[in-house]
Amino acid sequence: MKAGGNIDVMGPLGNGFDLTCENPILMGGGIGIPPMLFLAKALAEGGLGKKNISVILGYRDEAFLADEFKKYATVYLSSDSGAVGIKGNVIDCANSEDITGDMIYACGPTPMLRAIKQYAYEKDIPAQISMEERMACGIGACLACVCRSTERDDHFGVRNKRVCKDGPVFWAEEVQL
Repeated sequence: MKAGGNIDVMGPLGNGFDLTCENPILMGGGIGIPPMLFLAKALAEGGLGKKNISVILGYRDEAFLADEFKKYATVYLSSDSGAVGIKGNVIDCANSEDITGDMIYACGPTPMLRAIKQYAYEKDIPAQISMEERMACGIGACLACVCRSTERDDHFGVRNKRVCKDGPVFWAEEVQL
């Protein structure tokens, strides 16, 4: 490449969150916390008031980005050790604080997403989850980022979805965790 030259770029692939809600609950754990900050900002700037947005963050021991979330939402903290917020996970926090809403948005480790999917089902709240998978090619060709789906695809008749192209955001009922 030379300075001033052109480069071909393809993207963006995949999809993001459906932001049509009035009282969202954002749940983030570990590496899933930073994406939730961008979502909280987008929801707040899209017209939802700080009091309408609830954010539950799950940590192992130490909190990060919690203060930044407070600009956009009511923030609740949980940690495995109890050093930050309540002792427990994001579901324990949601239950102990009696947090309610009309949509759950989540990003984090698979065991957390699995628990959120079950929680959303039990509470009859729609949930969208952002999958964090390794994406080798990023265009849907290599299938390195495949996750199990609840429905068969039209092309091969398998129960797979590509996180890079079909996701990374899925409705919770679309994927098997």
